[in-house]
Amino acid sequence: MFIPIAGWVGKIAKVDKLIPDELLALLKTQGINLAKQLNTKTRNAQLRVLQQCAELLEIFAKGRQAIKEFFTKLGDDIGKWFVSNKRTFENLVAKAKNIFKKDSKTDELFRDISKKFIVKNHGNLSKTKFLKIAKQIEKHFGTKLHWVDRNSYEFKELYKKWYDSPIYAVFHSSTFKNGRYGITLEGPAIYFFEGVHKFGGTIKLTTYTLQHELIHVKLWYKMTKEFPELSPLYKKIPRWLDEANVIAEFLQQNAQKIGKWEMDDILNDLKVLNKIFRDNPAYREGVKKIFGKEQLELKDFENWDLSKFLEKL
Repeated sequence: MFIPIAGWVGKIAKVDKLIPDELLALLKTQGINLAKQLNTKTRNAQLRVLQQCAELLEIFAKGRQAIKEFFTKLGDDIGKWFVSNKRTFENLVAKAKNIFKKDSKTDELFRDISKKFIVKNHGNLSKTKFLKIAKQIEKHFGTKLHWVDRNSYEFKELYKKWYDSPIYAVFHSSTFKNGRYGITLEGPAIYFFEGVHKFGGTIKLTTYTLQHELIHVKLWYKMTKEFPELSPLYKKIPRWLDEANVIAEFLQQNAQKIGKWEMDDILNDLKVLNKIFRDNPAYREGVKKIFGKEQLELKDFENWDLSKFLEKL
């Protein structure tokens, strides 16, 4: 039996912290389907909607006991869904913990590329070196690297948008409309920006910026391509935790003597991350839930293990 719930969607959204995204999506889809059927001009579709509504009305017409039985069954079904979903999530977290215990092929390949092409070239990156690295990343990780400046004809519109609202770079794991610039950017790809923006500052592409974005790529590739079964977990990782993982990776590379990244750059990333917490209440609650504090310090990245945080999402 179909339950007409189009009117519930707004109310349900208010308790989205208690209901998983998958269930919200299901309820929303059913509401949209009902609305589409009501708006259609075909007689058969209209009759079907009326029949579905009539089934629910019939239950109410039978009296209190029938209504109680209906909602009891509905509650049982939803409860079973929650239990099943929780078990699936716990199994994924357990698998992720096992996978993250040791370096995977993605980790090894990324480390090799970093040593050979990136960590040696500190400071600003020339376009020649950038293109060499871009070739390796596209070959091994299926991700394009784009250099966007005032001479980039292909990204002329993107550069205009960037001029008014500058950033260093942005990673798109897939093709979608960028929220900052309001235009569709293809993915998987990283867009690096270089030039003078309207506020008078100059942004240059550095090896640190390049490595920062590539660490994002590494996590995405590992959890969605090398181990596609972890894709649902990857989708649950909030932006702030992804950014925190980048800081942890830089510190680990320095500790393992893979790289010699400047502490000033790492501290700047940490400063930006803490500003995100101050500006975003949801992220602030997220970091407080996992770390018990609203601002992070360098010591919070010691013995970093991303997988142990996933079960708390």
